[in-house]
Amino acid sequence: MNDQSPTRVQQMVASPLATHPLAPDGSNLVLVEWADQGGGFSPMQTMAPRHVHHEDDEAFYVLEGALAFELNGETVELKAGDAVMIPHGTIHTWWNPHPEPCRYLILVPRRLHELIEAIHSVDRETTSMSDLFRQYRSELTPE
Repeated sequence: MNDQSPTRVQQMVASPLATHPLAPDGSNLVLVEWADQGGGFSPMQTMAPRHVHHEDDEAFYVLEGALAFELNGETVELKAGDAVMIPHGTIHTWWNPHPEPCRYLILVPRRLHELIEAIHSVDRETTSMSDLFRQYRSELTPE
């Protein structure tokens, strides 16, 4: 092993988490810290299109500020210290409902992290988001 390669233990630590996801080799879980500079309801700007994961669960924990979630058509607002577990099969989206910033953690299976990375890296003019979601056993749902 050369001096540039992280050790197994180094891969299990992210410091600070905000700069990169915690996704050690061999782990099925990925922990990511995200932030939003401020949102609101006029107009509501979701951080993800309404969608469903057919096989994967995900969890969110609000560190600071607030996040609103639509879960199977019902809206709930979480404040700092609150968490939500979204079981597979739940149609959902989320947004920052206030003009103030928020920070939050997302815990997802590796497959969902790969979907998130793909969404942020593809050319949206040439890639069908519906097809992309299907590749990751997920589906966009009507607004």
